[in-house]
Amino acid sequence: MAGHADEIRLTMQNVALFAEECIIFVLRWYNLDWFPPVSREALRRYSRFNLFTVEIGKALAHDCMITESRSVGDMTGFNAETWLQMPVDEARMYLSRHFLDFTFALPARDHFKHLLLWTFACYLCRQAVIRNRRIFISDVLAQLVIIMYSNYKYLSHYEDLDVKATLYNRIHFYLHNPLDYEGLHSAR
Repeated sequence: MAGHADEIRLTMQNVALFAEECIIFVLRWYNLDWFPPVSREALRRYSRFNLFTVEIGKALAHDCMITESRSVGDMTGFNAETWLQMPVDEARMYLSRHFLDFTFALPARDHFKHLLLWTFACYLCRQAVIRNRRIFISDVLAQLVIIMYSNYKYLSHYEDLDVKATLYNRIHFYLHNPLDYEGLHSAR
């Protein structure tokens, strides 16, 4: 998305804060924890906007979104099992190479494509915690911030991400709870 002169440009700290909040939300969703390399309080001092919403977090933690993001990861040849077993430096290189490939493999017309990237990153972080490879999370965080800040540094992108997350959550609520939808529909 090309920025226009009147668009609000974010700081790298804003994008880093958003990334940390996404990762922390998803890990807590699965009763896991992680302590980020830079505290959220420190990042908030340099961040003008609170970009993260619960709707975004719920979309990132949703099983269908995780499955779809893993499918895109498979298309790029990223193997999470292999990555988790690599020495740290080798894993860092592997992640760097494949994470960028992930962004190119995203379907251009998919309304939820950017949610898929964030979901994949959170999925990798969750796997790193489960496998006691927390050291890998900082590399995922760094790659995510670099890619997103380089390409999506405008507030409008994150506002749009929230809209798409809300839409995704509503669609999947009705997909997974058809009786609730039918009852609502027949009550009209």
